[in-house]
Amino acid sequence: FRPIVDLNTRMAAFDAGDVQIIGDSDAQFAEAYVDRCERGECQLVVDRGESVETMILLNTAVPPFDNPTARRAVATALDREAYIDAIAPGAQIADGPFAPGSRFYDEAAAGLFPDHDPDEARALAEQYREETGSALTFELTGTNEPRVRSSIQLAVEQLEAVGIAAEVRLVESATGLLDAVTGNFEAMGWQQFGSPDPGMEEVWWLSANAPEPPALALNMARNRNDAVDVALREARESEDADVRADRYTDV
Repeated sequence: FRPIVDLNTRMAAFDAGDVQIIGDSDAQFAEAYVDRCERGECQLVVDRGESVETMILLNTAVPPFDNPTARRAVATALDREAYIDAIAPGAQIADGPFAPGSRFYDEAAAGLFPDHDPDEARALAEQYREETGSALTFELTGTNEPRVRSSIQLAVEQLEAVGIAAEVRLVESATGLLDAVTGNFEAMGWQQFGSPDPGMEEVWWLSANAPEPPALALNMARNRNDAVDVALREARESEDADVRADRYTDV
């Protein structure tokens, strides 16, 4: 097993025969090999099941994202369709941790995620200023590789267009992971939640796993919600598939 952090380096290693098999969640990687594999030069296997979601992870334990207005302002400022067009052609917009087709997917719940709305984002940024006396600014952390840098820069441009300032901080992957579990970040480019069953994901969502920074946390967003904890417990304790799906919808 050989970890290769940079996408272009991974592709070059495969092309040169230095590695024989690559597992990758990057849609750009698959796009680059579709034609070649159709010609018989390689074999491309695409997982059609549950996949990881790409997101901006917000640390709700520290300012500014301990404030719900700040979280919603950023959510409405970001244009996910523009991201897919520019960074991840062929990907689908994610409104939650489960894709359409999963028995845990709920269309009504997915529809609760705010749509891209620059005017609403500007209004929320101004509301945050009124609530706190400060402009909405934050540090956005990402790993130092070309695709991530492009993603981060696109997000910064969309945020700036509605009056939200984000200062970019680029780190190595190991540093980013350590920062996530210790809470040493405000917002971070992130990928997670690829398990086919929510029971394998609950460690990331339980309030008990969200201690104050810098204690190590599996719930890296530091979300704490009693109703979520109850729903997770009831889903875990039930053997009824419909009950489990209903409780995970509550989450």
